Amino acid sequence: MAQPVRLETIDHDSAMDDTADAVKVILVAGSGVLKTISVTKALIAASGYTANDVLSEHASQGTSWVFSAIARIDGAAGYITKAVVISQSESVTPRLTAYVFKAAPTSNLNDNVANTGPDAADKANYLGPINFDALESLGTTDSTATATPNTASGLPLAFDCASGVDDLFLLVVTRDDFTQTTGENLTIHLTVEQY
Repeated sequence: MAQPVRLETIDHDSAMDDTADAVKVILVAGSGVLKTISVTKALIAASGYTANDVLSEHASQGTSWVFSAIARIDGAAGYITKAVVISQSESVTPRLTAYVFKAAPTSNLNDNVANTGPDAADKANYLGPINFDALESLGTTDSTATATPNTASGLPLAFDCASGVDDLFLLVVTRDDFTQTTGENLTIHLTVEQY
């Protein structure tokens, strides 16, 4: 898998002067900076989730998971290098998929309802999936899973934000049946390398 290009900074005074025949390198401040954004939603399903159900905060007015200001500036790009999911419910073990978009998806976003995305209407904004291995909890603690380039997650995942926006939008779906305690939180952390 190709790795992102890394640029080294050049001391302007000693590297070149304006009269020399040389290629000037323009570096953008903030290139290669790691940033982590977290989003938490209280899942409200009163009954268990079925494989392919959406995980969201509302049964009829669900929204996508919005990772605000994840890019360096509006319209910027980067790589998602790590993702962590934490369920407040102990001993739940679903495998989850987070579909990543650069605009809010038009598919079903309501909690505990069958997934309909990614939809053809969103193809211009769809960036790819992040696949989480089964969540696990050791002892009496929250259930967690971590996606990295060393897991079958699909990371790193390149992204570019839409013009005028520095956000990413997720549609989170379970691949397995499970029951989370009603009202308990699901948190997702995304770590990105900004360019």
